[in-house]
Amino acid sequence: MKVHSIIRSKVRNLLWPNYLDKAEFEKYLDWNRQQQLGLLFTLTARGFFSEISCLMNAMIYCLIHDMRLIVDTSRFLYSGSSRQAVDLDELFTLPLGAALKQEAFSGDDADLYSNGTRSDDFWTINHEIQKYHASGQRFSTVVFGENRSIFELKSLIAQKLFVRRFDNDDYCFRAARTNALTQIGLETTSRFACFHIRRGDKTAAFIEEQEQPSSNESPPKHIDGEAISPKVYFEKLVDAEYEPDEIFVMTDEYRLIEETASFAKGTNLKTLAQESKTGYWQKDFGKLTTQEKITELKQLLLEVQIAAEADVFVAGYRSNVARFVHLWSKPGQMRISVDRQANWNAL
Repeated sequence: MKVHSIIRSKVRNLLWPNYLDKAEFEKYLDWNRQQQLGLLFTLTARGFFSEISCLMNAMIYCLIHDMRLIVDTSRFLYSGSSRQAVDLDELFTLPLGAALKQEAFSGDDADLYSNGTRSDDFWTINHEIQKYHASGQRFSTVVFGENRSIFELKSLIAQKLFVRRFDNDDYCFRAARTNALTQIGLETTSRFACFHIRRGDKTAAFIEEQEQPSSNESPPKHIDGEAISPKVYFEKLVDAEYEPDEIFVMTDEYRLIEETASFAKGTNLKTLAQESKTGYWQKDFGKLTTQEKITELKQLLLEVQIAAEADVFVAGYRSNVARFVHLWSKPGQMRISVDRQANWNAL
């Protein structure tokens, strides 16, 4: 079994997804500026995709309720030795952070103020969006058209506004996407699947509970994600009657590449994971310098882009990363959950 990190390959010529051009982006910003009521949304130091997901929910909430969105990025992933926030606009093509920022605007000026998970308005927004998603309610908005579900709205926002920034050419998306797929060495004209396998802080409590069952007196553990064996991922492919030529393994723990290979039965594995990776921990990420964080996030976004290109994506939907891949994924992609959260949700 060979694990190929970088080889040359052919790539799809299809331009997907279509991004908003500057005129459409300005249309959204013009609409946003015209609204009288205001929602101030603060990005915090929680997990990257958790924050991005909640920001998109705030955008949808404002579109539905005709509210102006103002984003405070001054504490976005703010921690570590640099004591500086990560610039959102270094990661995505469209300058959302700068465009939605308003100087000298405080929580006292806002009609709603979402200031992290300890603020009531944060939960008001996210619970309402999830309620609309669960009920199947549909909405018409100025920017994204008529009769859209919450998933459709969030997917359009993810694909059109959160376009990954590859280089200094803001709209060189076709070339950037081609370069990314060439770098990873996937034969994307062939059949390929993606496995997203998390460990680290996402599954630590789950693993601890399995190894040491808690007594009745022990406080209940918060299980954020489940540590699923790679064997289950292959079983899901068999159930789906899908035989890939290649599998891209997206993981934060390199040891899992070797474990996955033991079940692969001749299928080529591809990965960007480095041998030094032993699981992602938010507390360790917080200790990095600002530039180190940006480098790590660009790598993560590259992996998410590749995962979105797969014919089949197998992952646990308790992961914010997996749910974002679903939003970015190409039309017709088969998506399979391996954990107890069987379906996508809006949180």
